[in-house]
Amino acid sequence: MLNKNIILLGVDSYKERMARNIKYYYPHLTAKNFDPDPKDTFEQTVGKIEKLKPIAILNRGEEFIELHSQLIDYFQLPGPSYSAVKLFRDKAALHQLMVDNKLEKYRPETKTISLEKLKNEIRTAQFPLVIKPYQGAKGRGVYILKSATDFNNQIIQELESHFTNEPSLKDKTEQKVLIEEFIEGQQLTCTSYLDHKNKLHALGFMDVLDGYDVGQNHRQLVYRTTPSKYPEQVKKQVISILQQLANISQLQSTFIHPDFIVTPDNRVKLIEVNVRMGGLRYEIVKHASGINLNVYALKLAMGEIPDDIILKKDSCTGVDIWSPKTGIVEKLTLPHSSRIIGSEFSLSLGDKYVAPPQGNQHLVRFYVSSKNNSLEIAQKILGETKISIISK
Repeated sequence: MLNKNIILLGVDSYKERMARNIKYYYPHLTAKNFDPDPKDTFEQTVGKIEKLKPIAILNRGEEFIELHSQLIDYFQLPGPSYSAVKLFRDKAALHQLMVDNKLEKYRPETKTISLEKLKNEIRTAQFPLVIKPYQGAKGRGVYILKSATDFNNQIIQELESHFTNEPSLKDKTEQKVLIEEFIEGQQLTCTSYLDHKNKLHALGFMDVLDGYDVGQNHRQLVYRTTPSKYPEQVKKQVISILQQLANISQLQSTFIHPDFIVTPDNRVKLIEVNVRMGGLRYEIVKHASGINLNVYALKLAMGEIPDDIILKKDSCTGVDIWSPKTGIVEKLTLPHSSRIIGSEFSLSLGDKYVAPPQGNQHLVRFYVSSKNNSLEIAQKILGETKISIISK
């Protein structure tokens, strides 16, 4: 009997949207939600999915990226292989891959050491620098040190906590830390995917502004905005780097989320590549280009190539709101604006908020769309937002 089910991993809101797309585009197939039991072995998980007769498997959960790739390999379905995913999940492995393939000019100078050796290494390091764990997400465990005095035991303790509590590291014992040259510049990313022939498809570029870019003391992301301000020569470099990495790793049939730093003189440095659809991409691309990225992801999982037709060229900005103060949320109000096309409050009044860099949960997220100046509109709205955090 022909397999008839598409397995969905990830958050419920994603699975609900994807189930609707499956019903519309593939009415002869059935969407099956699957929630892996963390206590199950891989063999037990496979046994449960085998009974569902999968024809495709999709994932939108950060914690399931490696499991998803292992299932793709086991069932021989379109998607990213486990060997390729491992190369990109491990920042130290990605760095070595680029060095080995003569792509090191597109990386910051980097040294990989064990956490236990970090204190000694800092004594002779060149500042400013960035410290980060070899694996993680959403800026967890990332620190910028401008001098040796910025380093303290609290950072060691927080890194130890990261290796203990980070969901993607639950089955790993390594405690590798990257010490990277600090690159002056701003972030750039592109909404892109690889088809089943390893060809890169770049659907658009986004400029990314973090806390430091807007005068705040953290690297959590504040603005993602399109279209990008950077020239075509920079975009061509980005596409070339990503295509070379795809060729080397044989990554295929997946969205990727790359993070680049562009220096003031337009040199491009790759910081990391995540094998997933980047945060806010679905919403921003929908409003800016008229493309439904979930449909694209579905087609990739079915072994097809989307048509890449851009329906419109508008401007869209996604904003995460942070406060520099840890405490209890007393007031949190967005101004009324017809330009806000969507918003979600992560915390409610009375909830505890932990400010970055220790915390990585934003207060509010909202989106702004316009013909050409969504970033300026979003900045004005952010300036009019009312926030009050009471210290304990």
